[in-house]
Amino acid sequence: MALMSIQALSHRGIVNVAFQIFVHTKYVLYVSALFIFYDVDKIKKILNLFLGVSIFFLFFDIAFPGILHQLFGVDLLIRGGVIRPIGIQAHTGTLGFLFSLFSVYILFKVKRENYIWYLLFAVCVVLVFLTSVRTAMLAFPIILLWLFKDSLKQASFLLFLIIPALFLFSKTKYADELVYITQQNIEMSIEEPQKSAYIRGMMLYFSFELANENFPLGTGAATFGSVRSDDSNVYAYLGVHNSRFFIEKDGIYDSNFASILGEFGYVGLLFYVTFFMFVTSNKLLPQGYQFGQGCYPLIILLMLYSFTNPVFMNTFQIFLFAMFYFASIERSKSIDTVKK
Repeated sequence: MALMSIQALSHRGIVNVAFQIFVHTKYVLYVSALFIFYDVDKIKKILNLFLGVSIFFLFFDIAFPGILHQLFGVDLLIRGGVIRPIGIQAHTGTLGFLFSLFSVYILFKVKRENYIWYLLFAVCVVLVFLTSVRTAMLAFPIILLWLFKDSLKQASFLLFLIIPALFLFSKTKYADELVYITQQNIEMSIEEPQKSAYIRGMMLYFSFELANENFPLGTGAATFGSVRSDDSNVYAYLGVHNSRFFIEKDGIYDSNFASILGEFGYVGLLFYVTFFMFVTSNKLLPQGYQFGQGCYPLIILLMLYSFTNPVFMNTFQIFLFAMFYFASIERSKSIDTVKK
């Protein structure tokens, strides 16, 4: 990353570049720390406690809307005529991220042969729906595709149950609003990106533009969509430096995919993803442990989430992912382990 950022040193300075490289590799610290101090039982206890507290405050926020917003000094946001909850996390997006990860984690812990799994699936859908976060819904197609990829019969049965439920949901006012918002975001991001009111779409659009113009590298660390990119020359070049998003620093860090692609190009993105896969690989597992079935779907969810969230750079989000990831690791049942 330092080598790919040499061109940025002249106008961003070594401090900004160095600090941003550190932020980009923050996930290495948190994921590796849990590898080093690994204790699956302690991680599960801490995670279960945190989940219990989070579920309690989610329903508290729904029952008494506005109280937590006032306590944490967070502005009220309305969707579907209802105040969007923030929970103990004090942020709607982070709340949705938590329950999205939780859905993947818990549904791979319970055997599908048991009717409890289907009950849990319904509970998870309700929890994620209550957070009002669209991206969090990604968890469910990932779960279903992964679980039933080898069983056409089971997949058909589940679709038979899900399709009527989706049809009924699509007739609600809330669903209409979600579809309308999503459609507007896509149209604004493509047709007039400089004037777009959807900052995530704007950042994704320009990240590809920068990656193409600077192929195969990007513009360097601390230049685009990252926490140290304030007043970057790149924004002036793109003609967005006068946009309120870039003046108020509102949402320009929300897409990790966009920040990595824009700053390091296609080569940097490939390197970044490859290194992440290594950090979460079984080569670093303690002896006597193996990956649970939910580990890979969690990685897929995190990768997809990176398009609309700063999951690799945000301390809370990457540490939360690491907790769920390691809680999904299981003790090995191989013959060699039993003998030892």
